[in-house]
Amino acid sequence: MPRYVFGAGVNLEHTVYDRDGALTAGATVVFTATPATGSPVVPAVSTPSTGVYRAATFAPGSTGQWTYSVSVSGPVTDIVYGAFAVVDGSTLTTPPTGAYASQADLSNILSPLPDNADTLLIRAAREIDRALLCAVYDVENADVIAALKQASLEQIAGAQQDGDSTGLGGVTTTATNFTIGKIQVTKASGSTTPVPRTNGLVDQAWLTLQTAGLTGQGPGERWVNW
Repeated sequence: MPRYVFGAGVNLEHTVYDRDGALTAGATVVFTATPATGSPVVPAVSTPSTGVYRAATFAPGSTGQWTYSVSVSGPVTDIVYGAFAVVDGSTLTTPPTGAYASQADLSNILSPLPDNADTLLIRAAREIDRALLCAVYDVENADVIAALKQASLEQIAGAQQDGDSTGLGGVTTTATNFTIGKIQVTKASGSTTPVPRTNGLVDQAWLTLQTAGLTGQGPGERWVNW
């Protein structure tokens, strides 16, 4: 289930297609988000492009599980249900074992948090460790710690841009849900141009390490930064 950190904005969007698969304008779309206890939230809706209906960003007033519905009427009639969780960010500040960043850090670039957030953080750290295999540095240096954290986040952000939601590398497809009449359809779409990489890391992750003085060593070199 998608997870938002309490205080962060929730963004809901729905795409409407007609029976012929064409994006549909003129539909009336109502988003209703409901907490476990308390009053529902019905955000305003905008249409940034034909067939795309976007709820105004709203900040949930309580933690816990929220459910939501998307009601479509007009040229197309449908209703879709979903759920998300709102969590206390103070419980997410400790990085998982083997990672350089925490889920709270990750929530600043990836919201909502996916179920495999810890796995993404650990795999990003492994990629960085491989890139810095020959480097020797002070693991308690504040600048080094900050660079490793930021590089981890950049690595995950780049992988997500490439459509890699697992952290295993490669490009995957993303699924888009839309409505054809009363039928909910999942449509696959491919990734755009892959994010540039250097030594296995996305460029922004590599540049972060480079700026911190953690790169430049070669195989067999004992290169020290401290």
